Amino acid sequence: MATGSVLMGLGVTVTLSTTTSLVVTMAPPERVGAVSGLSETGQKLGAACGVALLGTIGASVYRALILESTPGTAGAAAQSLSGAVREAGRLSEEPAAALLAAARDAFASGMRTAMVAAAIVIAALALAVPVFLRNAHRDHPAGAAPDREPVITG
Repeated sequence: MATGSVLMGLGVTVTLSTTTSLVVTMAPPERVGAVSGLSETGQKLGAACGVALLGTIGASVYRALILESTPGTAGAAAQSLSGAVREAGRLSEEPAAALLAAARDAFASGMRTAMVAAAIVIAALALAVPVFLRNAHRDHPAGAAPDREPVITG
């Protein structure tokens, strides 16, 4: 977990600072403040929406699989892994073990599905960015740098 978190943090830091620098550098000087604010707002909104969407995907897969693998499961166990753990505490040993195993498998499948969806979106964006940015320097002569240095924020 720690290694993955560190790698993700490094990737996000490089991506966000590079993106902000590109956006602010390409903005007209009189609009830099507004553009920077809009860029930051877009990043925060995108992160929040991404977490919500991936959470919804994971929860939907969890719910579908737990209900499929343990018919009659309702209430907290059908809503979340922690709910299934609480419900298992109220059951005898064998049904509790079956519920916990099904809940763990359903949770792992939900997380896997959400991460595959995220990987597909990231891959699609990685392919789309060069297309959308192919004319990013159209206001500058070929190979010439903008009039000012990039501003790194974030």
